[in-house]
This record gives sequence, structure tokens and C-alpha cells, in this order.
Amino acid sequence: MTDRDWAAEAWDAMQPDTVSDANAGETAAPPPPVEPTTIVVIGSADWVLPSVVGAVLHEWWEGAGNPPVQLVTSGCPTGAEAAARELYQHWHLVTVRDEGLVELQNVLVFAFIRDRSPGATAALKLLRRRGPWERVIRDDTRRNVSPWISR
Repeated sequence: MTDRDWAAEAWDAMQPDTVSDANAGETAAPPPPVEPTTIVVIGSADWVLPSVVGAVLHEWWEGAGNPPVQLVTSGCPTGAEAAARELYQHWHLVTVRDEGLVELQNVLVFAFIRDRSPGATAALKLLRRRGPWERVIRDDTRRNVSPWISR
């Protein structure tokens, strides 16, 4: 066998079969649509660590295999919720007032609570009644640093 014959044989082996198939001409059915994962981000309006919001959500998203996501917040224009909306604009964004949170089902909750924020804590309590999965990240800056404590 010459080099030319060998090359022609190798080329033929790489080509798709020309034998007709019973399904020839039909296209494969598209895969069923993947339901987006609903993530609820609640947080303190004075949350000052947007990089933590980004890191926590990115870690979850990468670990979950980059699924399609529906991001739900209550629409707070500042803090953790604003950071999540800005960092993940490519996700489907939904705004739900706190009272509407209890109607959500099968959600993942990420709470970013600073200094025991009453609003974020109340929203988390509403969601806890539904029993979704949650991850709470706290930033307590109101620590008692009185010199009298150590005496």
C-alpha cells in the first residue's frame, strides 16, 4: 500500500457513513428545557462587601454546573441585593416584595445580613417558614469593644 492509498483510506474512514438510515432526514428532538434554579438574595441595605456577594454566588453557580438561574430580590437599591443584581445581570432578574417571598417554592436562599438588620432578618424569617435551603452570611460590626468587658 502506498502512502497515497493509505491517506485515501484514512480519509474515507473519517467520513460519515453514506448508508441510509431509517431516521435519515429527521432531526433529533431538542432536549427538554432546563428549569432555571431560583435563587433568592436578601440582604442588608448597608451591606458593604459586594465582593463577598459575588464570591458566594459564583462559588455556588460553578459548583452547580452553571445552571440557568432566576435571581429574585426585593429590589433594594443598595447593599447586598443591589450587588447581586449588578454582578449577575445576565441571569433572569425578578423583583418580589418581602410579602411575596413566602409564595416562592424550591428556592435557594442566600442572606447577607449586616449588624442584625431588622429588614433582612424579617425576610429570612418569612422564607424559613417555607423550609428552603439557605446560606446566611453575617457581618456584625457592632461588637461590644468596651474596655470594661475584659476586666
